[in-house]
Amino acid sequence: MTVDANISYLRSARLGETVRCEVKAVRIGRNVLVYEGKCFGEDGTLQATGQFHLFATGAAAGQAVLPPQEPGETEQS
Repeated sequence: MTVDANISYLRSARLGETVRCEVKAVRIGRNVLVYEGKCFGEDGTLQATGQFHLFATGAAAGQAVLPPQEPGETEQS
């Protein structure tokens, strides 16, 4: 469930332009998850940024939720 979402649109994408977005976990708590995202145009220009606070419900509530691992990384306990 989304608690808060803040998006700053810095530039417009051109019609037909491919936009690439990157998202990273900033904080993974027991119930609250915080993510930051950045979107870039084809030329690498930053077009938008965002921060999102989510509340874990259902099966994820009360459990540590780990972000996806990069290839070759191992999970730490």
